[in-house]
Amino acid sequence: NGSNISLIADSITFNPGSVTNFTNSEGSSGTTTLKAKTIEIFNGGGATLTRGSGNGGDLNFITDTFYASTDQGYTASSSGSGKAGNINIIAGRSIIIEDEADFVSSTSGSGNAGNINLKSDYIEIDNGSIVSRSTGLGNSGDINLSGKTIRFLNGGHLNVTTKASGNGGN
Repeated sequence: NGSNISLIADSITFNPGSVTNFTNSEGSSGTTTLKAKTIEIFNGGGATLTRGSGNGGDLNFITDTFYASTDQGYTASSSGSGKAGNINIIAGRSIIIEDEADFVSSTSGSGNAGNINLKSDYIEIDNGSIVSRSTGLGNSGDINLSGKTIRFLNGGHLNVTTKASGNGGN
């Protein structure tokens, strides 16, 4: 099994930078947790990946303010029989995803894609995307947004798709 990755600080900024947790065998990848008052992602990204029978680890962002502005993003994916990890963004004040930043949970194997969960008082997706997809036998995951105000601007979108025999998420 892969190890867990934890980054805990007052502020975390990727400009550029990445965090990746990967397994290519029977073992599961570890959970990746970033916890800070402010998390900012500029021109950065990362992933939790599984390519075997092991499950992908979850990717957790826990913060007051989350901001992602980049043409990259974070992915939880499976290309084997293991389930992809979940992407969880929990922010006390705001989540802002813009400028083609994307958060993707996907499967191209028989394992299911993970869920994507965003929870904050204010969520804004401005020309960014939240995607759950299956191009294999596994099912797409669910996308869950919970907030007082949720805004989609300039083509910002949610997308749940399946292109093979797997079922779409919710």
